[in-house]
Formats: sequence, structure tokens, C-alpha cells
Amino acid sequence: REAKFEPNGKRVVLIGSGGAARAAAYGLAQEDIGSLVIANRTLGNAVMLAEEMSNQMTDVRASSLESESLESHCAVADLIVNTTSIGMLHGPAEGQSPILEEFIPGDCLVYDIVYNPEVTPLLKAARRPGAQTLGGLPMLVYQGAAAFELWTGQPAPIEIMFTAAKKALES
Repeated sequence: REAKFEPNGKRVVLIGSGGAARAAAYGLAQEDIGSLVIANRTLGNAVMLAEEMSNQMTDVRASSLESESLESHCAVADLIVNTTSIGMLHGPAEGQSPILEEFIPGDCLVYDIVYNPEVTPLLKAARRPGAQTLGGLPMLVYQGAAAFELWTGQPAPIEIMFTAAKKALES
């Protein structure tokens, strides 16, 4: 929604294999992407999610986060999505990026669901070759908006929610 990206037929690298990765993978499958590479620190977890997704799409593979094949997949990706906490402020891998800058194509969209810091090390690395980037704040706000609407039956005040979230992150 925020990036105005058309995923149909595109090559996607998804970093992570937890709940957010699973949700992203199913959402991407519904958009009829061309291929999906699921990369994770623990290869077995990536394999399990890839096997689960093989019922939804034909071209899905698993990769270790440290493999050379991941670098080659990233180099031709149309979309790279980080669903891990790598790069999160006060997280175990604060200040790190799951992918080195030299493997991010300039014509790619890089989406990092981490929202603090607003510009993560991955997004900084992606901007250098000119890739389009999207941080995690919209996901956080839209999740909150969906919960608000579910609980109250009222439309969520999305602009107010964005303003409040940005203000909270600044303090």
C-alpha cells in the first residue's frame, strides 16, 4: 500500500521464518509473485516455511542467511523483505544489516518491518545503490488501526496514529 509496488510475477527474498515472515509469505502468494526465497539464520526453519508455502506457489526455496546463494538471489530480487529483528534499536543485532549493500540492486524495493530506528542499517544500505525503501512504521500503525477498528467498530484515525507513533519513537 505505502510503496505502490506491484508484486505480481516479481522475485522476492524474504528474510526470517517466524510469524511475520509467514504472514508476509502468504500475503505475497496471494499476489501471485514469481518466486520466493526464504532466508533464515536457521536453515531448517526456512526449509519448513518453504515446504509450507510450496502448497501456495511453485517457485519457493529456502536459504541460509549466510549462504552465497542468498547473495545471488538478492542481487536479482525485485523485493527484499526483512521480518527479523536484525537492526532493531536495543535488539541483539542492533546496528547490523541482514544483507550487505553490494548485494542490493538499485531497482529493488527493500522493506524492513523494523520500525525503530525509522531508518535501519538495511534501509541505509539499500538507499546507497538507489533502491526504494520502506520502513516498518506503516505496518505497526496499520496493525494498530485494524485492531482499533475490530474493537471499536469505528474507522481508525490513521493520520493521528502515525503522528503519535512518530512522536513516541522520537522520545
